[in-house]
Amino acid sequence: MMKAEGDQNILRVRYQALRRGLGIAIICLISFSSYAQTQDEKHTISGFIKDAQNGENLPGATIYSREKLIGTTTNVYGFYSLTLPHGSHDMVISYIGYSDSIISLNLEKDRQLTVDLNQAGQQLSEIVISSEREDQNISELKMSVQKIEMKMVKELPITLGESDVIKTIQLVTPGVQSVGEGSNGFSVRGGNTDQNIILLDEAIVYNPTHLLGFFSTFNTNAIKDVTLYKGGIPARYGGKIASVMDIRMKDGNNKRTAVSGGIGVLASNITIEGPIQKDKSSFMLSARRSYFDLLFAHASNDEAINDNKVFFYDINAKVNFTVGVKDRIFLSSYTGRDKFKFGKDFGLNWGNQTGTIRWNHIYNDKLFSNTSLIGSVFDYGITLGSGENQADFIAGIRDHSLKQDFDWFINDKNQLSFGFQSTYHIYSPGKVESGESSTYDNFEVAKKYAWENNIYITNKQEITKRLALQYGLRGTAYSLFGPSSEFVFDDPDDRHPTDTVTFKSGEFYQTYYTLEPRLLVRYQVNENSSVKASYDRNSQNIHLASNTMVALPTDLQLPSSMRIKPEISDQIALGYFRNFKNNQYESSIEVYYKEMQNQIEFRNGADLFANPFIERELVFGKGWSYGTELFVRKAKGNTTGLISYTLSWSKRQFDEINNGEEFFASIDRRNVFNAVISQKVNEKWTLSATWSYADGNAVSFPTGKMELDGQTIAIYSEKNAYRMPANHHLDLAASFIKSPKSEWNFSIYNVYARQNPWIYSFRESETNPGQMEAVKLYLFSIVPSISWSFKF
Repeated sequence: MMKAEGDQNILRVRYQALRRGLGIAIICLISFSSYAQTQDEKHTISGFIKDAQNGENLPGATIYSREKLIGTTTNVYGFYSLTLPHGSHDMVISYIGYSDSIISLNLEKDRQLTVDLNQAGQQLSEIVISSEREDQNISELKMSVQKIEMKMVKELPITLGESDVIKTIQLVTPGVQSVGEGSNGFSVRGGNTDQNIILLDEAIVYNPTHLLGFFSTFNTNAIKDVTLYKGGIPARYGGKIASVMDIRMKDGNNKRTAVSGGIGVLASNITIEGPIQKDKSSFMLSARRSYFDLLFAHASNDEAINDNKVFFYDINAKVNFTVGVKDRIFLSSYTGRDKFKFGKDFGLNWGNQTGTIRWNHIYNDKLFSNTSLIGSVFDYGITLGSGENQADFIAGIRDHSLKQDFDWFINDKNQLSFGFQSTYHIYSPGKVESGESSTYDNFEVAKKYAWENNIYITNKQEITKRLALQYGLRGTAYSLFGPSSEFVFDDPDDRHPTDTVTFKSGEFYQTYYTLEPRLLVRYQVNENSSVKASYDRNSQNIHLASNTMVALPTDLQLPSSMRIKPEISDQIALGYFRNFKNNQYESSIEVYYKEMQNQIEFRNGADLFANPFIERELVFGKGWSYGTELFVRKAKGNTTGLISYTLSWSKRQFDEINNGEEFFASIDRRNVFNAVISQKVNEKWTLSATWSYADGNAVSFPTGKMELDGQTIAIYSEKNAYRMPANHHLDLAASFIKSPKSEWNFSIYNVYARQNPWIYSFRESETNPGQMEAVKLYLFSIVPSISWSFKF
């Protein structure tokens, strides 16, 4: 009995021990499970990165966890979303030209985090970019992209007292070439000037020049951000086959009222911005005007000279409203115009107008939406004669668009972007308006109507820490509809129609479908270098018909039609990116090859002025270009600078031109070299210098002559078989900061007075009749400039 009780006690003790053990085991298992679950648990932080001084959103800013080396960049609207593991993180937030911000946070749930960054001060020690994400040219999933800082634009040597975004891009970006001395027209990787799409707050600017190309339409004081894509183009962009220039205007200062401006040699500008309701809404208004006409008015005692008028103006305006936590509305507009008047019998004017209404909406911490209504107008007019004999020729293009974009931050490995755009185009080839007693007849070339629809999807995916992809697809449907008339030609060489086919209003009669795949690959070799490759297909349905090398406002904008097919380009590029000396120097080398279909040229002797059969003056062919681009930049220290070099070829082939043999495109330049150096002398003075060299463009020179009706006419042989002389010049500049509110800029363009030819013309010699002579016209010798910038 005693033994039985003892055994029962032992069993009871063992049972209690077992129960305690099981309890401890269950607790440990639950704790381990909870720990494992916590380790696997992730949370999302999202928000905006902004300028602390004025509340501007900062597109392309970087935010990442220093512990996990997981990060992202803000989208074009300054919004980011990042998913991180549960726990503590030191978040590093950085943006070019701003001091870094490091925020420690314990991430236990999804949260919103909007960060304000301060602009970097004047002391070098304040411009320190920390840790592993210091240089984004290696780690980011981008190639063939140039982002321009407004500070750089304002510090470089300038012509006639006006800093210029487009000329800066030509200077600092390999693969981007000026088409001529003093011109804002530019060629990208062997493409024509019209094959670059230029967007201002998402609206197309069809002619981005003032004064026939000497100034761009973009007032630097009104611009926040400029990005140029030569390749690796995200699928959200399309419409042209060479490049995309995405320009964003300032949103307006929502902290305080600020006034800034500048007075130059030939133009002045002023910008006013400030809060409508502090931290919730703001406005920006910027205006610029030249005063050539005021100089002409007092240039001579000759009334005919004083009556000439040459001037331009432009106005940028923008307002934005924060509506709750998740919504923001933007309204922006641009208006610019040039007016020329020479005597009483000739006038020329042209201008752009754009308008954008944008609605940003955050559906949740991972899904961001932008909805835009966009309008764009370009028109030009020519006035001939005066009084009762005056006639006005008017032409242009008008667009109305609805655009919807989504950014879905799926997780830390995938960011999906998708959306669509629908655009209604109205083309006005030209009409003549004259009075009853005028010798000119009234007539109008029939308008063309088109409906363009685009849809796209693209994903940025990190496969491993080293390997990342960006892949996407863009689809385009371009439809022509009535009312319209299409002409029928029996003979391919006949320039006059044998019949006309008429389409009634709203009737669709031609649609072109194009699929545009895009791929970008980045493999990071180590912390100092990476290899990137890209493939882009782009299409273009709006074509510029020009018989000059420099884009003029009177060049014709023609839509794709039953005869004109969409231009298509296919480009592959490979690049190696490497940094040296703790990211003090960055460098890259890229090679590319591009093929272009359905290229357009005019026939020899084409009739261009108000020709209703203008399409019969066109011929169609193909093109290709290839080259190597080298870029080296020093971005830190008191001495900064860069070198860009391009070795390239650009060729065309048309059955009807040059006996069907291939020839160099007019914009072909074999070697282009640019160097920029900037020296910060002290807190007041900064000195800079640029030297530019470019081989001459390909041109056609006469090789003989013939007599016709008593006149000597030049005979040309091969197309573009000769070269213009090389173009080179040295420019110097000095910036003097008198006070935080006042700055002077002194510059000298073309220091050693190089006479770079602008145009060659050929004529019969006056002193030696029967002989042809070349006449060289050049624009600039030494051009000193001075400008004063102010803000308060």
